[in-house]
Amino acid sequence: MTRSQLCLAILLGLASGCVVLPTTKTTVKNAGTETSPLKYGAVTGVKVQTGSSHTDVRVRATADRVCQRTIYAVREITKSKHAKLGVDDPRGRALGLVFAPVTLPVSAIITGFVLLGADDETTRQSTPVKTETLACTSAADDLALELQFPSGHIYRGKTDENGVLVAAIPTDEPYMGSVSVKGQTIDTQIHYEQVVPPVTATRNAVESCLAEHKLAGVTLKLTIDERGKVARMAASAGDGNFSACISKRLATTVFPPSLRNATVVLPFEAPTT
Repeated sequence: MTRSQLCLAILLGLASGCVVLPTTKTTVKNAGTETSPLKYGAVTGVKVQTGSSHTDVRVRATADRVCQRTIYAVREITKSKHAKLGVDDPRGRALGLVFAPVTLPVSAIITGFVLLGADDETTRQSTPVKTETLACTSAADDLALELQFPSGHIYRGKTDENGVLVAAIPTDEPYMGSVSVKGQTIDTQIHYEQVVPPVTATRNAVESCLAEHKLAGVTLKLTIDERGKVARMAASAGDGNFSACISKRLATTVFPPSLRNATVVLPFEAPTT
């Protein structure tokens, strides 16, 4: 009720001699619908995503489930205070005629205080309308997995609360390889590539190119620039094609800071028989 409506009610009570009483008005409004959080049901299957870094392999497992949610119809119920004229009081009317300019009925004063101190009170009421069944997913936690590395080493573990299992690559494993992952209905592979030490990368490149060009041994002189890359290379054996073979294989190799802006000599002698 607005302040002007309140004043009008008080004046009517004054002039008529009626008792002015507070009353409560209830209004109901449709506020649409709300959906409950998903209720997870039975697991129908498990899927995995795999990945790797230079130091570990990772599995993320997701469970397919049957879920339910409830749709609610929502109503807003508002209760507000209003002034209402009560039973006619001849004594109040007589006093009102005489003292109207300066006197207010006691009931009107009390009602005024009640209404001025009252705020509308709104509550929400939810009523279930229907329940929906749908497919959903969640993290597959506590899932037992077996990881087998190229050397034959087996790691057994379980996924965490996020459905994730991380396993470090053992130091004695090949720099490149695949890890077998098994568990329940899961059977997949994780490919990984570790950072190969530059000397190892150089040896692998030389051995491959020696075999390709049918050479027995070679000594390399490598000039390393400030970025750690091979800027120039000289080989003690073979032709330009042999040198190009090695250079191509070392194109992505980065040497450590201690060897930068320096010349490195690496002998790869023919194996003795």
